[in-house]
Amino acid sequence: MKVVYLYNAIFGIGGPNDVTTRIHGLDHLENSWKPLIPTFNRLIQPIEGEAIIPKSHKDGFNGTMLDYYLKTWNINTIMAVGFHLKSCLFHTCIGARHNNYRVIMLRDCTNSNEFSDTVDSTNPEGGWLRFVFLRIYETDIGYTSTSSDFLEATR
Repeated sequence: MKVVYLYNAIFGIGGPNDVTTRIHGLDHLENSWKPLIPTFNRLIQPIEGEAIIPKSHKDGFNGTMLDYYLKTWNINTIMAVGFHLKSCLFHTCIGARHNNYRVIMLRDCTNSNEFSDTVDSTNPEGGWLRFVFLRIYETDIGYTSTSSDFLEATR
């Protein structure tokens, strides 16, 4: 199994006119187009040989070498984990679908940061935002599973 880490290059990766620098209020910095090297939590830190790909868009396929890297390894199925379900993870999964990948999202390995008015303890997903995003995902993008159900299915 190949693992790919995508990270937001908050200083932008598209040169000094990259809109990312303006969004983050960093356009006043000299050489602000150089990508920031991320610091990973030691529990999920990439091991040697795992791909680390900077991105400056919500969709990890947009303007990156991700599609080329995956196709080089003949990968056609993506297991999606990470955050934010309502932002980067969602858009990257749409990008994967547009590039003809089968996508499986592990629901319990994502976060959605519910808004205070969408939290609902009676909702099995914990809130309406997560509930709606997962249903849209399952309808238009791919499959979802819990990590325990996925591991059980692979045994």
